[in-house]
Amino acid sequence: MNTAGPHQALTLCFIGDWGDANLHRVAGWISYELIMRTRPETRTAIWSGVGGFDAVRAVAQGEVDIGLATPTCYVDMAHKGLGPYESRRVSNLRGLAVVPQFDRLIFGIRTSFGVRSMSELRDMKPPLRLAVSKDDGRMHYGYAAREVLESHGISLDDIRRWGGEILYFDRPPACITAMFDGNADAVLQEAIMMPDWQQMARKGDVQFLSFEPEALRRLAAKGMPSATIPAGYFEGWSEEIRALEFSDFLVFCRTDLPDDVAYLIASAMVQSRENFERGYRHIPRMSSSVTYPLDPAAMARTMIPLHPGAERYYREAGCL
Repeated sequence: MNTAGPHQALTLCFIGDWGDANLHRVAGWISYELIMRTRPETRTAIWSGVGGFDAVRAVAQGEVDIGLATPTCYVDMAHKGLGPYESRRVSNLRGLAVVPQFDRLIFGIRTSFGVRSMSELRDMKPPLRLAVSKDDGRMHYGYAAREVLESHGISLDDIRRWGGEILYFDRPPACITAMFDGNADAVLQEAIMMPDWQQMARKGDVQFLSFEPEALRRLAAKGMPSATIPAGYFEGWSEEIRALEFSDFLVFCRTDLPDDVAYLIASAMVQSRENFERGYRHIPRMSSSVTYPLDPAAMARTMIPLHPGAERYYREAGCL
Protein backbone atom coordinates (compact mmCIF):
# COMPACT_ATOMS: atom_id res chain seq x y z
CA MET A 1 0.00 0.00 0.00
CA ASN A 2 1.21 3.50 -0.86
CA THR A 3 1.93 5.61 2.24
CA ALA A 4 1.49 8.92 0.44
CA GLY A 5 -0.53 11.75 1.95
CA PRO A 6 -4.31 11.80 1.48
CA HIS A 7 -4.25 14.25 -1.42
CA GLN A 8 -1.76 12.13 -3.35
CA ALA A 9 -2.24 8.72 -4.95
CA LEU A 10 -3.28 5.71 -2.86
CA THR A 11 -3.47 1.99 -3.56
CA LEU A 12 -5.82 0.15 -1.19
CA CYS A 13 -7.37 -3.30 -1.09
CA PHE A 14 -10.66 -4.05 0.73
CA ILE A 15 -12.40 -7.32 1.61
CA GLY A 16 -16.19 -7.32 1.64
CA ASP A 17 -18.88 -9.96 1.13
CA TRP A 18 -19.94 -12.17 -1.78
CA GLY A 19 -20.08 -9.15 -4.06
CA ASP A 20 -23.77 -8.22 -4.14
CA ALA A 21 -24.61 -7.38 -0.54
CA ASN A 22 -24.10 -4.54 1.92
CA LEU A 23 -20.45 -4.93 2.87
CA HIS A 24 -19.48 -4.64 -0.78
CA ARG A 25 -21.70 -1.58 -1.09
CA VAL A 26 -19.95 0.04 1.86
CA ALA A 27 -16.55 -0.82 0.39
CA GLY A 28 -17.61 0.65 -2.95
CA TRP A 29 -18.85 3.81 -1.23
CA ILE A 30 -15.51 4.30 0.57
CA SER A 31 -13.55 3.54 -2.58
CA TYR A 32 -15.50 6.13 -4.56
CA GLU A 33 -15.01 8.81 -1.91
CA LEU A 34 -11.26 8.13 -1.73
CA ILE A 35 -10.93 8.31 -5.50
CA MET A 36 -12.80 11.63 -5.52
CA ARG A 37 -10.55 13.05 -2.79
CA THR A 38 -7.11 11.98 -4.07
CA ARG A 39 -5.09 12.10 -7.25
CA PRO A 40 -6.35 10.33 -10.40
CA GLU A 41 -3.69 7.64 -9.96
CA THR A 42 -5.46 6.25 -6.87
CA ARG A 43 -6.47 2.62 -7.30
CA THR A 44 -8.71 0.46 -5.10
CA ALA A 45 -9.67 -3.22 -5.23
CA ILE A 46 -12.41 -5.13 -3.39
CA TRP A 47 -11.95 -8.83 -2.68
CA SER A 48 -14.99 -11.03 -2.24
CA GLY A 49 -15.43 -12.81 1.07
CA VAL A 50 -18.16 -13.60 3.56
CA GLY A 51 -17.68 -10.76 6.05
CA GLY A 52 -16.61 -13.03 8.88
CA PHE A 53 -13.48 -14.70 10.19
CA ASP A 54 -12.04 -14.47 6.68
CA ALA A 55 -12.04 -10.67 6.83
CA VAL A 56 -10.37 -10.62 10.25
CA ARG A 57 -7.61 -12.95 9.04
CA ALA A 58 -7.08 -11.13 5.74
CA VAL A 59 -6.56 -7.77 7.45
CA ALA A 60 -4.54 -9.10 10.38
CA GLN A 61 -2.17 -11.01 8.09
CA GLY A 62 -1.64 -8.12 5.70
CA GLU A 63 -3.43 -9.65 2.72
CA VAL A 64 -5.69 -6.58 2.43
CA ASP A 65 -5.68 -3.09 3.93
CA ILE A 66 -9.31 -2.57 4.95
CA GLY A 67 -11.83 -5.15 6.17
CA LEU A 68 -15.58 -5.08 6.57
CA ALA A 69 -17.30 -7.54 8.89
CA THR A 70 -20.58 -8.14 10.66
CA PRO A 71 -21.48 -8.19 13.50
CA THR A 72 -19.04 -5.76 15.09
CA CYS A 73 -18.83 -7.73 18.35
CA TYR A 74 -17.13 -10.66 16.60
CA VAL A 75 -14.18 -8.47 15.61
CA ASP A 76 -14.08 -7.37 19.25
CA MET A 77 -13.79 -11.06 20.20
CA ALA A 78 -10.67 -11.26 18.05
CA HIS A 79 -9.20 -8.17 19.70
CA LYS A 80 -9.90 -9.51 23.21
CA GLY A 81 -8.95 -13.13 22.53
CA LEU A 82 -12.42 -14.55 23.25
CA GLY A 83 -14.34 -17.47 21.75
CA PRO A 84 -12.55 -18.90 18.71
CA TYR A 85 -9.68 -16.43 19.30
CA GLU A 86 -8.97 -17.60 22.85
CA SER A 87 -5.59 -19.05 21.90
CA ARG A 88 -4.80 -16.66 19.03
CA ARG A 89 -5.74 -13.14 19.98
CA VAL A 90 -5.52 -10.61 17.14
CA SER A 91 -4.11 -7.40 18.60
CA ASN A 92 -3.19 -5.43 15.46
CA LEU A 93 -6.71 -4.42 14.38
CA ARG A 94 -8.10 -0.89 14.71
CA GLY A 95 -11.51 0.58 13.97
CA LEU A 96 -12.31 3.15 11.31
CA ALA A 97 -16.10 3.39 11.41
CA VAL A 98 -19.35 1.61 12.16
CA VAL A 99 -22.22 1.44 9.67
CA PRO A 100 -25.41 0.75 11.66
CA GLN A 101 -27.69 -2.20 11.05
CA PHE A 102 -30.38 -3.52 13.40
CA ASP A 103 -30.04 -7.30 13.35
CA ARG A 104 -30.29 -10.37 15.54
CA LEU A 105 -29.58 -14.09 15.18
CA ILE A 106 -32.81 -15.96 15.94
CA PHE A 107 -34.38 -19.41 15.84
CA GLY A 108 -37.60 -19.88 13.89
CA ILE A 109 -39.49 -23.19 13.59
CA ARG A 110 -42.73 -24.08 11.82
CA THR A 111 -45.75 -23.76 14.08
CA SER A 112 -46.93 -27.19 12.93
CA PHE A 113 -44.29 -28.80 15.18
CA GLY A 114 -45.95 -27.34 18.29
CA VAL A 115 -42.58 -26.31 19.76
CA ARG A 116 -42.82 -23.05 21.71
CA SER A 117 -39.50 -22.87 23.59
CA MET A 118 -35.94 -24.13 23.51
CA SER A 119 -36.73 -26.47 26.43
CA GLU A 120 -39.62 -27.99 24.45
CA LEU A 121 -37.28 -28.41 21.50
CA ARG A 122 -34.93 -30.43 23.72
CA ASP A 123 -37.76 -32.51 25.18
CA MET A 124 -39.82 -33.13 22.03
CA LYS A 125 -36.83 -33.91 19.76
CA PRO A 126 -38.70 -33.22 16.50
CA PRO A 127 -37.29 -34.64 13.24
CA LEU A 128 -36.76 -31.26 11.65
CA ARG A 129 -34.78 -30.01 8.69
CA LEU A 130 -32.68 -27.17 10.11
CA ALA A 131 -31.20 -24.56 7.76
CA VAL A 132 -27.93 -23.01 8.99
CA SER A 133 -24.67 -21.65 7.67
CA LYS A 134 -21.75 -24.05 7.95
CA ASP A 135 -19.28 -23.57 10.77
CA ASP A 136 -16.30 -23.80 8.42
CA GLY A 137 -13.93 -21.27 9.98
CA ARG A 138 -15.02 -18.51 7.58
CA MET A 139 -18.48 -17.38 8.66
CA HIS A 140 -19.61 -15.80 11.90
CA TYR A 141 -23.15 -17.02 11.13
CA GLY A 142 -22.23 -20.71 11.17
CA TYR A 143 -20.08 -20.41 14.27
CA ALA A 144 -22.79 -18.50 16.14
CA ALA A 145 -25.51 -20.99 15.18
CA ARG A 146 -23.53 -23.95 16.52
CA GLU A 147 -22.67 -22.07 19.72
CA VAL A 148 -26.30 -21.10 20.30
CA LEU A 149 -27.45 -24.71 20.01
CA GLU A 150 -24.65 -26.06 22.21
CA SER A 151 -25.29 -23.41 24.86
CA HIS A 152 -28.82 -24.87 25.07
CA GLY A 153 -27.54 -28.44 25.37
CA ILE A 154 -28.25 -29.37 21.74
CA SER A 155 -25.75 -30.40 19.07
CA LEU A 156 -26.15 -30.73 15.34
CA ASP A 157 -25.62 -34.45 15.79
CA ASP A 158 -28.52 -34.50 18.28
CA ILE A 159 -30.81 -33.13 15.57
CA ARG A 160 -29.65 -35.85 13.20
CA ARG A 161 -30.30 -38.48 15.91
CA TRP A 162 -33.84 -37.14 16.23
CA GLY A 163 -34.33 -38.13 12.60
CA GLY A 164 -33.71 -34.62 11.34
CA GLU A 165 -31.34 -33.16 8.79
CA ILE A 166 -28.91 -30.24 8.73
CA LEU A 167 -29.19 -28.13 5.58
CA TYR A 168 -26.14 -25.97 4.98
CA PHE A 169 -26.23 -22.71 3.06
CA ASP A 170 -23.42 -20.19 2.74
CA ARG A 171 -25.59 -17.11 2.63
CA PRO A 172 -28.06 -16.15 5.39
CA PRO A 173 -30.89 -15.22 2.98
CA ALA A 174 -30.68 -18.70 1.42
CA CYS A 175 -31.36 -20.28 4.83
CA ILE A 176 -34.44 -18.13 5.37
CA THR A 177 -35.72 -18.70 1.84
CA ALA A 178 -35.37 -22.47 2.30
CA MET A 179 -37.85 -22.33 5.16
CA PHE A 180 -40.12 -19.88 3.35
CA ASP A 181 -40.23 -22.16 0.31
CA GLY A 182 -40.98 -25.26 2.42
CA ASN A 183 -37.59 -26.88 1.94
CA ALA A 184 -36.65 -26.50 5.63
CA ASP A 185 -38.63 -26.76 8.87
CA ALA A 186 -36.50 -24.45 11.01
CA VAL A 187 -33.81 -21.84 10.57
CA LEU A 188 -31.16 -20.47 12.93
CA GLN A 189 -29.88 -17.32 11.28
CA GLU A 190 -29.53 -13.53 11.21
CA ALA A 191 -30.89 -11.01 8.63
CA ILE A 192 -34.18 -10.46 10.46
CA MET A 193 -35.07 -7.63 8.05
CA MET A 194 -35.59 -10.14 5.23
CA PRO A 195 -39.21 -9.95 3.95
CA ASP A 196 -39.53 -13.76 4.15
CA TRP A 197 -39.46 -13.54 7.96
CA GLN A 198 -42.32 -11.03 7.99
CA GLN A 199 -44.41 -13.02 5.54
CA MET A 200 -44.03 -16.22 7.58
CA ALA A 201 -44.96 -14.31 10.75
CA ARG A 202 -47.95 -12.72 9.03
CA LYS A 203 -49.23 -16.15 7.96
CA GLY A 204 -48.67 -17.59 11.43
CA ASP A 205 -46.27 -20.12 9.93
CA VAL A 206 -43.29 -19.51 12.23
CA GLN A 207 -42.74 -19.77 15.98
CA PHE A 208 -39.79 -17.77 17.29
CA LEU A 209 -37.96 -19.44 20.18
CA SER A 210 -36.47 -17.07 22.75
CA PHE A 211 -33.03 -18.07 23.90
CA GLU A 212 -32.74 -19.10 27.53
CA PRO A 213 -31.13 -16.67 30.01
CA GLU A 214 -28.50 -19.16 31.20
CA ALA A 215 -27.55 -19.99 27.63
CA LEU A 216 -27.20 -16.29 26.86
CA ARG A 217 -24.94 -15.86 29.89
CA ARG A 218 -22.67 -18.61 28.58
CA LEU A 219 -22.57 -17.00 25.16
CA ALA A 220 -21.81 -13.57 26.63
CA ALA A 221 -18.82 -15.02 28.48
CA LYS A 222 -17.41 -15.96 25.07
CA GLY A 223 -17.91 -12.44 23.74
CA MET A 224 -21.32 -12.91 22.10
CA PRO A 225 -23.78 -10.47 23.70
CA SER A 226 -27.53 -10.93 23.74
CA ALA A 227 -30.19 -8.50 22.56
CA THR A 228 -33.95 -8.48 22.17
CA ILE A 229 -36.38 -8.04 19.32
CA PRO A 230 -39.22 -5.80 20.52
CA ALA A 231 -42.79 -7.01 20.53
CA GLY A 232 -44.47 -6.06 17.29
CA TYR A 233 -41.31 -6.08 15.17
CA PHE A 234 -42.74 -9.14 13.43
CA GLU A 235 -46.36 -8.61 12.46
CA GLY A 236 -48.73 -10.33 14.88
CA TRP A 237 -45.94 -11.16 17.33
CA SER A 238 -46.87 -9.65 20.69
CA GLU A 239 -43.91 -10.90 22.74
CA GLU A 240 -40.33 -9.70 23.08
CA ILE A 241 -37.84 -12.23 21.70
CA ARG A 242 -34.51 -12.92 23.41
CA ALA A 243 -31.86 -13.37 20.74
CA LEU A 244 -28.18 -12.96 19.93
CA GLU A 245 -26.86 -9.53 19.04
CA PHE A 246 -25.86 -9.42 15.39
CA SER A 247 -25.91 -5.71 14.60
CA ASP A 248 -23.76 -3.33 12.60
CA PHE A 249 -20.95 -3.45 10.05
CA LEU A 250 -17.42 -2.64 11.15
CA VAL A 251 -14.85 -1.00 8.89
CA PHE A 252 -11.42 -1.81 10.28
CA CYS A 253 -7.73 -1.89 9.43
CA ARG A 254 -4.33 -2.74 10.90
CA THR A 255 -2.31 -0.56 13.23
CA ASP A 256 0.15 0.21 10.41
CA LEU A 257 -2.36 2.03 8.19
CA PRO A 258 -0.95 5.56 7.85
CA ASP A 259 -2.69 8.08 10.10
CA ASP A 260 -3.57 10.41 7.24
CA VAL A 261 -5.27 7.58 5.32
CA ALA A 262 -7.33 6.55 8.36
CA TYR A 263 -8.25 10.20 8.91
CA LEU A 264 -9.30 10.52 5.28
CA ILE A 265 -11.50 7.40 5.38
CA ALA A 266 -13.30 8.47 8.56
CA SER A 267 -13.84 12.02 7.31
CA ALA A 268 -15.02 10.87 3.87
CA MET A 269 -17.58 8.50 5.38
CA VAL A 270 -19.01 11.09 7.76
CA GLN A 271 -19.10 13.89 5.21
CA SER A 272 -20.73 11.78 2.46
CA ARG A 273 -23.03 9.65 4.63
CA GLU A 274 -26.23 11.22 3.29
CA ASN A 275 -25.29 10.20 -0.26
CA PHE A 276 -24.88 6.60 0.92
CA GLU A 277 -28.17 6.66 2.84
CA ARG A 278 -30.12 7.52 -0.29
CA GLY A 279 -29.72 3.96 -1.48
CA TYR A 280 -31.75 2.74 1.53
CA ARG A 281 -34.31 5.44 2.33
CA HIS A 282 -37.00 3.87 0.15
CA ILE A 283 -37.06 0.96 2.64
CA PRO A 284 -38.72 1.44 6.08
CA ARG A 285 -35.96 2.26 8.54
CA MET A 286 -36.21 -0.83 10.76
CA SER A 287 -36.58 -3.11 7.74
CA SER A 288 -33.55 -1.68 5.99
CA SER A 289 -30.20 -3.44 5.70
CA VAL A 290 -28.65 -0.16 6.86
CA THR A 291 -30.35 1.62 9.74
CA TYR A 292 -30.39 5.22 8.59
CA PRO A 293 -29.71 8.01 9.35
CA LEU A 294 -26.03 7.44 10.00
CA ASP A 295 -25.06 9.24 13.20
CA PRO A 296 -21.38 10.35 13.24
CA ALA A 297 -21.13 9.76 17.00
CA ALA A 298 -22.37 6.17 16.53
CA MET A 299 -20.05 5.69 13.58
CA ALA A 300 -17.12 6.45 15.92
CA ARG A 301 -18.11 3.74 18.45
CA THR A 302 -16.18 0.85 16.91
CA MET A 303 -15.89 -1.50 19.98
CA ILE A 304 -12.27 -2.22 19.11
CA PRO A 305 -9.91 0.78 19.61
CA LEU A 306 -10.09 3.44 16.95
CA HIS A 307 -7.13 3.95 14.66
CA PRO A 308 -5.38 7.15 15.87
CA GLY A 309 -5.94 8.85 12.53
CA ALA A 310 -9.68 8.11 12.60
CA GLU A 311 -9.88 9.09 16.26
CA ARG A 312 -8.27 12.45 15.45
CA TYR A 313 -10.94 13.18 12.86
CA TYR A 314 -13.83 12.16 15.13
CA ARG A 315 -12.49 14.38 17.93
CA GLU A 316 -12.06 17.34 15.59
CA ALA A 317 -15.60 16.80 14.32
CA GLY A 318 -17.01 16.69 17.87
CA CYS A 319 -18.10 13.04 17.61
CA LEU A 320 -16.16 11.86 20.67
